[in-house]
Amino acid sequence: MWGRHRWREPCRHQQRRASGGPGGLLAPANALGLACAAWLRMLQNLGLALVYNASAIPLSVAGIIPPSPAALAMLASSLSVVANAARPA
Repeated sequence: MWGRHRWREPCRHQQRRASGGPGGLLAPANALGLACAAWLRMLQNLGLALVYNASAIPLSVAGIIPPSPAALAMLASSLSVVANAARPA
């Protein structure tokens, strides 16, 4: 059921972007485009967080990375997720 690119399913319908003013007939299409962009941005942020958690946390638990640099790495990870979320679409 969950194929190779199943995570892109909510955005498969977005072949082209509709334009138009607020309200009117194109408002639902614009809302779907915005939802698709938000979904893909959320997946990017999830990927950034997973990369950090899969690499830095085991290293710090093993004692390879001291607590202070591990805390700075966590700060950098959080800032990269926030910066990715705040960038324009």
